[in-house]
Amino acid sequence: MEKEPLDDSIGQKAVEVGLITAAQLADVLLELSRPGSGSPDVGAALVHKGLLSAAQLDVLSGAPLKRLGKYVIVRELGRGGMGVVYEAEDSELDRRVALKMLLGSLHGDAQEAALEEERFIREARLSANLPKHPQIIGVYEAGMLEGRRFIAMEFIEGRQFSEWRRQGSITLRQQITVLRDTAMAVDHAHRHGIIHRDLKPANILVDRKNHPHVADFGLAKRTNQNATLSITASGMVMGTPAYMSPEQANGDKDIDQRSDLWALGVMLYEILTGKVPFDGDSPVKILMKTVNEPVPPPSTILRGPSAMMDAAIEAICMKALAKDPKQRYASARAFAEDLGRWLRGERVAVLQGSRPAIKPAWLASAAAAAFLIAGGVWFALGPSAEEQAAERAREFVVQGRRLMKQGRYSDAIVRFGQALGEDERNREAAAGKKEAEEHLVAAARPTPPAAPDSAKVRETIARELSDLDATLKALRDAESFGAARDLLTQSARRRSDEEWTGGIARRLEALRIEVDQAFGTAKAKAIDARKANDAAAVDVLKARVSRWKWSGLSEELDLELAKARPAPPVAPAPASTELPPPAGVRETATLRGSQNALNAMAFSSDGRLLVTTSFDKAVRIWDLDARIERARVPEPFSGRSVAVSPDGRWIAGGAIEGELQIWNASTLQKRVMSSAESQYMGVAFTPDSQTLVSSSVDGSLRTWDVETGLLKREMKGHPRGALGLSLSPDGRFAAVGTGEPLMKVWELATGKEVRKFENAGRHSILCVSYAPDGRNVAFGGDEAALMVGDTTTGIFRVLGFCPKAIRAIAWSPDGRSIATGSVDNLLRFWDPTTGKAGGFPVENGYFSLAWSPKGDRLAAGGADWTLRLFEVSPARK
Repeated sequence: MEKEPLDDSIGQKAVEVGLITAAQLADVLLELSRPGSGSPDVGAALVHKGLLSAAQLDVLSGAPLKRLGKYVIVRELGRGGMGVVYEAEDSELDRRVALKMLLGSLHGDAQEAALEEERFIREARLSANLPKHPQIIGVYEAGMLEGRRFIAMEFIEGRQFSEWRRQGSITLRQQITVLRDTAMAVDHAHRHGIIHRDLKPANILVDRKNHPHVADFGLAKRTNQNATLSITASGMVMGTPAYMSPEQANGDKDIDQRSDLWALGVMLYEILTGKVPFDGDSPVKILMKTVNEPVPPPSTILRGPSAMMDAAIEAICMKALAKDPKQRYASARAFAEDLGRWLRGERVAVLQGSRPAIKPAWLASAAAAAFLIAGGVWFALGPSAEEQAAERAREFVVQGRRLMKQGRYSDAIVRFGQALGEDERNREAAAGKKEAEEHLVAAARPTPPAAPDSAKVRETIARELSDLDATLKALRDAESFGAARDLLTQSARRRSDEEWTGGIARRLEALRIEVDQAFGTAKAKAIDARKANDAAAVDVLKARVSRWKWSGLSEELDLELAKARPAPPVAPAPASTELPPPAGVRETATLRGSQNALNAMAFSSDGRLLVTTSFDKAVRIWDLDARIERARVPEPFSGRSVAVSPDGRWIAGGAIEGELQIWNASTLQKRVMSSAESQYMGVAFTPDSQTLVSSSVDGSLRTWDVETGLLKREMKGHPRGALGLSLSPDGRFAAVGTGEPLMKVWELATGKEVRKFENAGRHSILCVSYAPDGRNVAFGGDEAALMVGDTTTGIFRVLGFCPKAIRAIAWSPDGRSIATGSVDNLLRFWDPTTGKAGGFPVENGYFSLAWSPKGDRLAAGGADWTLRLFEVSPARK
């Protein structure tokens, strides 16, 4: 009698919720599949073996899995050999997500489980570094959830490309339009250094508006990485044979983005003929055909009345499927543009040259198929600045077109203007701006038949000006002065009424006055900073003015700064700065080697090593016991902040140029977490070393998953910059100094602002430091006052004053001292209770400070390029 098939659904649920492992389930299934094993009841077998309790079995036999962490499971969308995808609700952010969970190998294959986990991590990392594109599924979050890896992705209500095509109402033109849009999305990935390597209909979702969305970057590679084997030790093909290019199948290592062009060509071939170019009864046979056999032209496949094939679309298909990558389209964009020409009835580019060869330009040996490679390596070193600007311009154009469809013509003009600001050659932006302006002119043109009701006109104008003021306030609060000016300039064209034009003129004048005043203040501060030889403050102010996007201001500031010179050496400090050294503290060493001021530093968890960054673009690792430079990060890095993870595995650095990097502490191999346009003023690891926190001049506080590099959360609310950064000892809260007299405290888990200290003087808060009690925070900056805020009450007090700006603050681990470095050439040790201070002089002041974890040593980075070490006695008074 034939044995009943095994129903392993209970076992699968047990694996999903972490009650048993995939290997344990595999053992039970193997035992039940043997002859004479009795009833194939998987649940009963798991209870019999003691892997599940009867109560657990009852729960698993009832309702399906309902919740994983903060995600409420709605339904299962799909399941594979090692993973499952759910539709879920993020209960914290109230949004739908596609939740992808890694289950592990059901066959207990450790190698394949490791490969699948590698794919998971790769997908999260690459998605994190890929700028958002409307046709690429975005990733919200990734990490560990109840012991398993997960990725929370954008949820798309749609169908796989192949399923969508099978609908009877879908036309050929619609299918080619979707493929064209897919190619544009793939081009976006290519220009940011990513080759997908597994493009196929199953990885393209088409939504209800017939827009495609590219998914699954689990096999993707960066251009500077080597390819990996596409068949595992157990024979599993890493990739989809029918869509793999000849160079992938042949084992070539120098694979570029044209490998993805082949996959796009295969999908076009399917659209035209209903089948793939090569098929077979095994993956190896398909791949060998791909390597050795010519591609049959689509017109030779069709039979009967539908056998007529348009020569242009066939030529596009055959060029994409050229066996020699050099004979394919140079880019996915070129392929998409030719499809666009065909859709518009224009002559396609491929027919303007020679028709692509049907026979392969090269043949490889059949034996080469034994060394199958799963996709290529990244093609380029990354997009140039010009390419990045062009990409930003294209994204602004997409936004502008969307606003046009919504009838928001003035907003569309701003977007098209931003596009032209990025790329003045973008014709679509110029045309869109002109079209939007014409719409506004037409909308403002009075209607001849009847004179409008003057009262209603005034009411309308008042309402529109009120709406405009709300937008202007948001832009002005964010110091987006250029965008505010553009908004007003374009809005002036909406109406010809005197009341309207007068209102716009008054707002423009008020904006100019505000910018003049803000620039005057910023310029004076920058000149003072230049004279004080405070390069960090100058950089902050220059970046701030640059963000305004107001013509001529950055140039004027550079000119004024060029005239300014650092002040000559000052006379001996007044009596208030001549402080005696504090009891129990003595200077033990002065280390040299840096070629400029040390602007950031961090101790290792054992206190033996110190990592420093400097304006000389070097990241150094010092052995403090031996008092030597032990190692140096090989690449130049203009560091502005640095941190060492508590577990000692990672070093993180924020750059002046706006790059966030992380290095393996053992190998010093780098990984770029983020490339932005504003410098990272602060970085810090949470106590578990799993999360990196950063603050930057663009006003954002961000948290990052250290393992995957994925952005976890972004907290805005610092319109003039998020500057100083310090985490509470338990890692729950972040204190952030800002470019105004304001310090905020955020709860990292929720992204909520929980406390703010306002009116803290008149100037920026550049540095902050949490007390070990997790309640108090010391902060200061340009105000030259050391302040201590109580985060439970929201009240702060001034502990003491310095003659000049404070550039570094560090609260000792035992809570008994607050160290400050300032540009008045004195290192101070403050008593947090009495405010009394002792000090050590140094030429040109201090820029950075760090306590050892035990609190027995303080390191200080001087503007005189030295690293000074102080020994601190625990018995000090």
